[in-house]
Amino acid sequence: MVIESEGTYILMENVVEFPIRLSLILENRLLGDSLKRLLRRRSDFLSIRASTPEASSLRDVLETECDVVILDFLDARWLPANLEAKGTNVPPKFLLVGMEDNTDQFLQAIRGGVCGYLLHNASISDLVAAVRTTSRGEAVCPPKLCAWLFQIVVSTTGLANTCSSRPNLTVRQQRLAALVAAGLTNKEIATYF
Repeated sequence: MVIESEGTYILMENVVEFPIRLSLILENRLLGDSLKRLLRRRSDFLSIRASTPEASSLRDVLETECDVVILDFLDARWLPANLEAKGTNVPPKFLLVGMEDNTDQFLQAIRGGVCGYLLHNASISDLVAAVRTTSRGEAVCPPKLCAWLFQIVVSTTGLANTCSSRPNLTVRQQRLAALVAAGLTNKEIATYF
């Protein structure tokens, strides 16, 4: 956002129209206390509630009307797919933090409806960016797991190697190939060039 102040234009970063409401449900108490303290300092986050899975329930999460739920564990009972099955209108977005670089776990999280997946080596900046991204309904995942997911999609749809099997043609060669494919003769093709 750019604002003008006494003839000077100022670029305002991190301006959020509506604060993002967060709920932290973390098994690791130290992580929960630390994140709660760090995230409360930010003006773009609101209602930061932290608890453990044992001290919370799905009903608690829904009653807080939070936008993003941050979890440090993967349990099917806490995934968005389960919340939708319970008849909720608009479930919050779920972000998993402190996860392993494990493709099976990652796929289970995706199938469960998680919007974000951060590895154990993510920074607080990564977490803040992921919260913002997931609150908009976009997905966040490590590049290595994203590439793996693309490979899975390609292999299951039978499109493997389509990108690499296509020859690199110039624009003129592409036009020529299209005309040949259309069944034109050499004389007819010559009129186009």
